[in-house]
Amino acid sequence: MNVTNNLSPAQKAIGAPPATLIHVGPRRLENLNIQITDYSPSEVTTQTIPKISELSPLVDGFQRWIEVSGLHDHLEIEAICQILKVDPLIIEDLLNTESFPKVEEYDDYIFISTKTSTLDHDGIIRIQQASLIIAERITITFLEDKLPVFQPIHKRLSAPNNRLTKRHSDYFGCAILDVITDNTLAFIDQIEERLEAIEDSISLDKELPELKTVHGTRREIAKLHRGVRPFKEITHTLCHTESSLIHNTSSPYFKNLYDHAILAVERTEFLREHATSIRELYFTTTSHRMNEVMKVLAAISVIFLPLTFLAGLYGMNFDVMPELHWKWGYPTLLIIIITIGLSLARFFRKRGWL
Repeated sequence: MNVTNNLSPAQKAIGAPPATLIHVGPRRLENLNIQITDYSPSEVTTQTIPKISELSPLVDGFQRWIEVSGLHDHLEIEAICQILKVDPLIIEDLLNTESFPKVEEYDDYIFISTKTSTLDHDGIIRIQQASLIIAERITITFLEDKLPVFQPIHKRLSAPNNRLTKRHSDYFGCAILDVITDNTLAFIDQIEERLEAIEDSISLDKELPELKTVHGTRREIAKLHRGVRPFKEITHTLCHTESSLIHNTSSPYFKNLYDHAILAVERTEFLREHATSIRELYFTTTSHRMNEVMKVLAAISVIFLPLTFLAGLYGMNFDVMPELHWKWGYPTLLIIIITIGLSLARFFRKRGWL
């Protein structure tokens, strides 16, 4: 059950000592969800437990994936991290959803914090934190919310003769990071389609989108870029690490992941430039359309200017105005007014002003 996002996010108190374990960010789930997947080349089992204290020992020949959804319960998160004796500073970064993405290498585990993208019910892209701890035979993932981002991993685990169950946990961690990257690239595709639709509506003289739509898309791209940009450095570090947890057999996959990270960064940079050009096109088109309207109004004013002069001239009601008492005065003036109006209208239309 999702909790409304208008709850005030928790904040770390100013002056609090390092390694103060407090959840920073909005609470997205009512209850913490812990899913345990034990896998081997011949068997995969999955179960959900309410507390990490109910976790059974890892059987020989199996590897374990602990999937945690929800970060608000800092005591339970701390208990989960104690399985690998994770440094309190790492737990602090894990609980802080506003922390900068990073990678930290220790003797017994590697900690990776990155960002993943989700699509809200109102169609707005939200950026959430995704953290990962890779250890020997154990992988732990942490998400702010229960998201379907890891469904491809579960699907691969259930497939016969898959690589995930035969390789070390570093390969499993690489697969998780690859899924996060693919998910980000999919959202980049969606934003590209949205930008193209906005650009078409502007350039093809269709109804202009609202300005808040243009600015809202630019803000989403900026948030996406801030989340993607550090991932390039994270994957670069993993490609050149000397940690014993990263085996030579997994190195090519991390290099491939690095290539995907470069692609994601370049595409978000292109999106930023594209969004800026669309905003400029929007303002240019709006100004052009306003100029067209003003040009038509000015032409109409010029047409009626001599007509107004003539109507005002013969509406002054002086006694000594021979035309007022002339039999053909009114029809003659009417013909003159119509002729002047039509002549000016034809002249403006010929010049392309109407």
